[in-house]
Amino acid sequence: MQKYVGPLIVLAVVALAGCGKESSTGPVLDRQIRLPITLQGYGYRDTTWWGSANLDNTLPKFDKRNYQGVDSIIWIASISTSTATVPIRAQLYNLTDSVAIAGSEISTFSTRPVVVQSGNIFAALPDHEITLGYRMRSEGANVYVQLDGALLFMYRR
Repeated sequence: MQKYVGPLIVLAVVALAGCGKESSTGPVLDRQIRLPITLQGYGYRDTTWWGSANLDNTLPKFDKRNYQGVDSIIWIASISTSTATVPIRAQLYNLTDSVAIAGSEISTFSTRPVVVQSGNIFAALPDHEITLGYRMRSEGANVYVQLDGALLFMYRR
């Protein structure tokens, strides 16, 4: 359990840092917005997809159009596998439409939790309100994989 504390602390600090600012002319919009999907750790041991649909760890009522000036969105997660020769695969998942978000798949062969990020998925996210979650799987039978936290990062122009 102790080996998982570091990445969880990093994700928690990143999620909570950088609150809104005020200027003499009104609010200044942050250039980076962080939305947590989950800050809890979950493990799984199967080659079929599993994740937020089985849990209550989602980002409900998400609509990228509600974030003025955002033109880039990535998701990051702390993930690991129990066997260095068998990777974990994880994806951001649109629970509303039951589809994976194109370009969001991340993976690692690391047996220690590492923070991995997707590329820019802004264009792959739909232009309507959805519930976002994640799913993960092992590439090998009976290999335990773990996701220790996931956040969505949005960047303004």
